[in-house]
Amino acid sequence: MADSTPSSHVPRRRSVNVRIPVLDPADPEGPTVDMVGTLDIPPGVPRHLSGPTPPIAIAAHCFTCNRRSPGVARISTALAERGIACLRVDFPGLGDSGGEFHRTTLSSNAANIVSAARWLEANYRPPRLLIGHSLGGSAVMRAAMELASITTVATIGAPFDPSHAAVTIADIVGIMVRNPNIQAVQLPGRGVKIGRALLEDLPRHNSPEVLRQLGERGVNLLLLHSPKDLIVPFRDARRLWDAAYQPASLISLPEVDHLLTGRKAGRRVGDLIATWAEPLL
Repeated sequence: MADSTPSSHVPRRRSVNVRIPVLDPADPEGPTVDMVGTLDIPPGVPRHLSGPTPPIAIAAHCFTCNRRSPGVARISTALAERGIACLRVDFPGLGDSGGEFHRTTLSSNAANIVSAARWLEANYRPPRLLIGHSLGGSAVMRAAMELASITTVATIGAPFDPSHAAVTIADIVGIMVRNPNIQAVQLPGRGVKIGRALLEDLPRHNSPEVLRQLGERGVNLLLLHSPKDLIVPFRDARRLWDAAYQPASLISLPEVDHLLTGRKAGRRVGDLIATWAEPLL
């Protein structure tokens, strides 16, 4: 007999917006700014995660994106529907968060993820899984070094060398090289400025050293990448996999693009991450 229970009675995933105070990277002694996030909660789990608490993840969006970007939003909601609560945040200066983007760096983004993890620990429970899309993948790997609770890290389209991001904004880099006194340049069509601090910080991220430290701690690593990626080439995923401590997992996704713009792309990636992570959390 078919289930006649009204659909309104079926538990559904819910989403709660939160505000997390973080330091301004340009003024660490000054007032904090609010980093806004959305906590996607699995079906049937109370809003405040009371009772048996599900595993919790943090998802970091791609360069100049935000928590509502199709990739990270669909990954996060897919995880919630699979029983893993997920917090997706807007890095400062993007989306609904306070602050100025041109004052942020890869290092400050990693620190923001650490702050989000501390906030989760204080209000719910420590996260076990970090997920990062594109340059967000570099940020979560770096953040994982400072978080003892993290046992699993998944990246999507992450660069081996974060300095590669500068190639995508070569015109802005050229302006700053020719004009040493310019500290920030408007990114056409995106409504944000790129700061000199970011460009100077990117080369400081040493992926082999980060992977060594994660490997020595026994952190499980999943790399997802499209061989058709036109922004970060697939060879970057192979280089990350070669540098990682084994076992590490690499999944090729020929059906998606770098930004996961396809309607089912983010959901598919989220399902793959959930399937991989569930026995490890």
